[in-house]
Amino acid sequence: MIPIGETASLTIPEDQRSLSEKTQDDMRLLIPDTALFTEYDASFVFVLVDGKVVRRLVSVGKRFGDDREIFSGISKEDAVITEGVRGLRDGAHAQTYEN
Repeated sequence: MIPIGETASLTIPEDQRSLSEKTQDDMRLLIPDTALFTEYDASFVFVLVDGKVVRRLVSVGKRFGDDREIFSGISKEDAVITEGVRGLRDGAHAQTYEN
């Protein structure tokens, strides 16, 4: 117990924090720079939805090596196309493959 008027410091290990206690940095979404393209000062990515290519407007943040921080427009559940984005068109048919 800490007496009234006294202060204490507490550190909670990251793996024991609840989602509401995690910082924005803990929930950062990063994608490879190769997945991004720009048009008229706007940034986009392509995602695969039910076998079709869908273009999504994204809000980008800082660069971390070869990756870029994404604030909005996609979620961690989205299948982001990371290679061969040049020449892709919204609505094109596509499929995933494993290396």
